[in-house]
Amino acid sequence: TKVNVETAADGSGTIVPAQNVASASSITVYSITRDAADNFVANVAAGAWALTSKTGGVVNGDLVAAGDAKSAVFTGAVIGTAKIEATSGALTKNSSGTITVVPGGVSYFTVTGIKDPQTSGTLSSPKITAYDAAGNIKTNYTGTITFTSTDPQATLPPPYTFVAGDNGTATFTSGVKLVSTGQQTVTVTDPTGATGSQTVTVQQVNDNENPQYNIPPAAEDEVAPDPLVVPVLLEDSADGELPVNTDPTDYGFGDPDQYKGGEIGPFDVDHYIVPQTYTTKVKVLDGKGDVVPYTSKGLKPNEKVDLKEGEEYTDQKHIEGKVDIVSTGKKAKGPSLFDIVSGALGREVEPDICLITKIEGKAMVRRASTGEWVEAEEGMLLEEGDVIYTTEGSSVSVNIKGEKLVSDIIIDPDSQLMFLKIAGGKGKGSGQTMLDFAKGKITVNTSKMQGSGKRFEIKTPTSIVNVQQSALEIEVTGLES
Repeated sequence: TKVNVETAADGSGTIVPAQNVASASSITVYSITRDAADNFVANVAAGAWALTSKTGGVVNGDLVAAGDAKSAVFTGAVIGTAKIEATSGALTKNSSGTITVVPGGVSYFTVTGIKDPQTSGTLSSPKITAYDAAGNIKTNYTGTITFTSTDPQATLPPPYTFVAGDNGTATFTSGVKLVSTGQQTVTVTDPTGATGSQTVTVQQVNDNENPQYNIPPAAEDEVAPDPLVVPVLLEDSADGELPVNTDPTDYGFGDPDQYKGGEIGPFDVDHYIVPQTYTTKVKVLDGKGDVVPYTSKGLKPNEKVDLKEGEEYTDQKHIEGKVDIVSTGKKAKGPSLFDIVSGALGREVEPDICLITKIEGKAMVRRASTGEWVEAEEGMLLEEGDVIYTTEGSSVSVNIKGEKLVSDIIIDPDSQLMFLKIAGGKGKGSGQTMLDFAKGKITVNTSKMQGSGKRFEIKTPTSIVNVQQSALEIEVTGLES
């Protein structure tokens, strides 16, 4: 009356129970007919063998019937589940229990997460994943791996034994440091002979390649930042031409009297960038603000975007070349901003004070005066050209306070912010404060903004944000494309 999928050909077995089958392992099942009293009748040739209720990577080809069709072999491959069914005429079919394919023995590892290319001495966080021969992540792997490298000066993690909670994957935060230049390989192996590796290019450190956002030295427990945008100030000229800056170490504005005809200031920036798509997102939390996108050809009069409370603006631009020259304002005849402000006030403007008020985690500051990276400290005064870099998991709060401007800035993790121009700084008399925001996320809460000559602007790789008495959230990302 019925045909069962059983464990033995002579009727001495039972219906195949639910069980796990490791990838690359097999089980043999039999088509058994029985009468109404469940007595064994025969091991018959099934009219058809099939897998039902399939999930995951189980496919029909995992079940192969014998030549006489009286039995079939199920071989696990990709993880998943299924039931095995045999048919014989009009007899009632009783399929097997659920067969679950689980990872087989470890066959190889993948090694990812080591920066490529990288500069000598960079810390990387390798991610090691164990796989079986069918390409399943071996989630039950509990073996021990050992690290080796072709770099004799490399710093590597010690041997590590996986635990059940790893689920076959482990990340070793800041665990690898490669020093020797050239092609270097990091390899992991375990006692079974399973192995995996990643090969990367290690380059010699060259401070001149990134003069402004030169990567800070990484501590043993952290990862050095990736250089994203490197701003270099250009000295403007009276005829409005954009000159070529032949000295990338000159970050100063020089003599402010040279700036004639700059309607909102001669802040031309030469961006050395990684070719990719940059996105700037500005959200007005409270108050209002303006955004002016720019291109390598300069500003257009109609590009200004006015934002009100709760509004968002996103500007995206793919930058192909290495250098992108931009300008913050259209040339206009007449006295410079410096002349206007100085004449109106009749005196020098007191410099705005930029002070680090709070630090969470660890952050670095590159001092423009020395070119050296130092650890940020609460109470540290920031000067023109200083750069703040926040590591992953860290944040910094900065207060800008002057007679015409009071603003609090929260710099989120993994961000780079340069204090490009501080009112009353090198160009004494200037009422402009400008920040160059290379990447990450900042929140700017400006509670005081007074005076017609006072400007507070934040430059990003795609836009200029005119900060008014408001609260803004600005985010800059760069995606390879």
